[in-house]
Amino acid sequence: MTLKIRLGVACLAMLVASAEQVKAGMITAWGSDGNGVVSNAPTSTGFTSIAGGNYNGFALQADGSITAWGYDGYGLVSNAPTGTGFTSIAGGGYYNGFALQADGSITAWGYDGYGLVSNAPTGTGFTSIAAGDYTGFALQADGSITAWGYDGSGLVSNAPTGTGFTSIAGGGYFNGYALQAVNASVPEPTSLAIFGFGAFGLVASGIRRRRQKQTA
Repeated sequence: MTLKIRLGVACLAMLVASAEQVKAGMITAWGSDGNGVVSNAPTSTGFTSIAGGNYNGFALQADGSITAWGYDGYGLVSNAPTGTGFTSIAGGGYYNGFALQADGSITAWGYDGYGLVSNAPTGTGFTSIAAGDYTGFALQADGSITAWGYDGSGLVSNAPTGTGFTSIAGGGYFNGYALQAVNASVPEPTSLAIFGFGAFGLVASGIRRRRQKQTA
């Protein structure tokens, strides 16, 4: 089985980890080598997850420390968080990085337009993070969503309300996606919420399109 992680749009470098490499925690990069995204990718082992943004790569090591490489504008590399204890990372679509700590707090760095860094959520209790173009999304323990940054197309103001969401993702072109379990007795998510930019059929009608599981 091959685990592939895509860095966003065309012309960016790509990262991949094969089943054998996952065991060793090795990173392989390919594609455009602008800003050393390929040639400067880490060569050591022990990495547990990877993420990428525009001309950047981020990798999480087993001890929870972060390695960043590529374009260093806005301090994407030089200002990457130090220390250990981070549990997940997300690469913003435009020059941002977000990291989740073990206590559920969020660290943001990079470009601060639209308050991407300064308006990042404070406090603890977040369970996952995602990033889109100029926007950040965070999922709380109760399944509610917090969005911040650029509010064009309602990315922030139209983010789904309520609880019960189980997964979030930032779209590459001003969109957000969230899975929600409609019925608490059903373990699998049965609703897909789509919000943000509506061209090309990305948001068909309203902010939520729902596909219910068929019942016998």
